[in-house]
Amino acid sequence: MLFNSLLISTLLLISIGSIHSKRKWEQTNLWIYEQPDGSDDGFSYFENFDEFDNLELLVKKHGMSQVGQICILEGVFVFYAQPDFWADSADEVRVLSGHYKCQYPGELPIGSIHHAGNKFISLEFPQIVLYEGTNFGGHRLNYATASTSFIKWLDEINSLIFIGPSKWMVETQSGETFCLVPFNVEKLHETQVCLVHDTTSIFPNGTDLRFKMVEKDCEGGGTEIKIENCFDYLTGEVQKPAIGEPAPSGNGTTTGSGDGLFSSENCEDYEELAHLLRWRLTHNFENPYQYILPKNKSQTWRTELLDASFEVTASTLAPVLDEGILLIMREFYIYFAEKMVWSQGKGWPEAGRTFETSLVVDETHLCVEKLQEKSMDKERGPVFLTILEHLEGQEFPEEFLSSKLRPASNLDPLMEFVWLVINFTAIACHIAQDFVTNFWIDYTTVASDMLLVPMSEFWINNGMVKQYYPVIFAGFPYKKILEEVAVFTTEMYNQIKGFQAMPRPDAVQSHVQAPK
Repeated sequence: MLFNSLLISTLLLISIGSIHSKRKWEQTNLWIYEQPDGSDDGFSYFENFDEFDNLELLVKKHGMSQVGQICILEGVFVFYAQPDFWADSADEVRVLSGHYKCQYPGELPIGSIHHAGNKFISLEFPQIVLYEGTNFGGHRLNYATASTSFIKWLDEINSLIFIGPSKWMVETQSGETFCLVPFNVEKLHETQVCLVHDTTSIFPNGTDLRFKMVEKDCEGGGTEIKIENCFDYLTGEVQKPAIGEPAPSGNGTTTGSGDGLFSSENCEDYEELAHLLRWRLTHNFENPYQYILPKNKSQTWRTELLDASFEVTASTLAPVLDEGILLIMREFYIYFAEKMVWSQGKGWPEAGRTFETSLVVDETHLCVEKLQEKSMDKERGPVFLTILEHLEGQEFPEEFLSSKLRPASNLDPLMEFVWLVINFTAIACHIAQDFVTNFWIDYTTVASDMLLVPMSEFWINNGMVKQYYPVIFAGFPYKKILEEVAVFTTEMYNQIKGFQAMPRPDAVQSHVQAPK
C-alpha cells in the first residue's frame, strides 16, 4: 500500500505503519521488557501511556518481576527518578532520544516516564515543550500539539525542551521579549534536542517567568539567548537490541470496532485522520462549530444536540474548565461517529430530524439562556473550585464523586466525556428550569438514543484509536479533567435528593471494570 506525503508527514507521534503492521519496531514508541535481552513480549508506552506516572505500579500490574531492558523505538522520552513525573535535581532526570535504541534500567531513573516529542513531528513542526516545574516537572504544554492559548494553564515556565531546528520568541506577562536560539539551529537538516533544566539559568535576573506568548522563529525580535545544552537526536550510549527485531505484539492485529475503520485496505481513512490531526496541531479550536466536521454536511443536524450540550457545559463550568477541551472532544466525537455510524446509515433517527429531537434541541438552547440569567457559572464555580482545592492530591470519596459517574479506565475516554457532558447538561438544565418541566427525562432519552447508544461498540473497544490519544489530548491532563467533570456533575445531582444520574447504555455498563 502506498501512502501519500500528507499522510506520512502528519501522523505525528505514531508512525502510520503501526496501524496496519504487526511489527513493534515500525511504531513510534517505547517498550519495557522483563528480560535483559528483550526476549519477552514486554509492554508499550502508547498502549499504557496514562499509567506511566508510576512505573513501579505499572510493572507490578503487568506481572513482571523486574525491568530488564527499556527500548526507544522512536521519540524523545523523559525519565524521572520519582513518580508523577518529578525530579528534585538535574541528577534525577534524564532525557533520551533516538531510533531503535535500548538501555538497561540500572543506568536510568525510572520512577516515571513521559513522551516529550518526536523526530517525525520536529522536521515539519519543530517543538518547544514548556514545563511548570524545574527539571521538566509539573504541568506541561507541547507547542506542537497544543495552541499556546493554553499557556495560561501554567503559572510559570521553569524548564524547557526544544526538539528540532527552530528559534523561538517568547513574551512574558511583563512585556519582555526574548529570542531563544538552540545552539546548532543552522543545521536545518538535522534534528537536535536542547534542554533547559531551570529557566532562571538562561534569563536575566528578575525576569518574569509567566509567559504570555510563544512563537516559532523570531520575526518580532527580542533579546537573543543561546541554548547550548544540546545533543543530536540520534546520539547517546544506547545501542540496538542484540536480538534483532522483537516478536509481534499480541495486540498488533486489533483493528477496533467500526466497520473497517483504519483497516489496512482503506487508505482514505488514514488521510482523513491525518487531516484532522494536522488541524489539531495548528488550530486552537476557537473556530466556529462545524468548521470542518461533519464531512457530509447533510448530517450536520445530528450535531445540534451535541453542540447545545457542550454549550451548556462550557457556560456553566467556565470558571473551572477550559473550553478548548470541549471543542477538541466535540470535533473528534463527530469524526468517529460519522465514520462508524452515520455514514453506515446506523444513526438514530434514521430519516432526519423529528419533532421530538427538534424540541429537545430547542429546550437545551433555552436552557443556556436560563443558566446565564441565573449566573449559574458565578454561583457554582466557587463551589467547584472549593471542592477541588479541598481534595487536591486525594482520591475523591463517594460523596464528591458518585460511583455512578466515576469514569471507567477500560472504556474509551472520549465517549466517557460525552456521557458526562450529557449528564451534566441534564441536571444543570433541570435545576435552571426550577424542576417544573420533564426536561431531564426528555433530554436524556433523546441524547442517549442519538449520541451514546449508536457508539456503544466503539465505547467498549476503541481498538487502534487509543494510540492517537497522546496527540488528541496533548496539552490536557484528560484523566484528571474527566474526574473533575464527574465531580462537578455529582455536586449538581447532590442538590436534588433521590435524583439519580443517567447510566451508560446497558451494553456498555456491563463492561465497566471496578476500580483497582
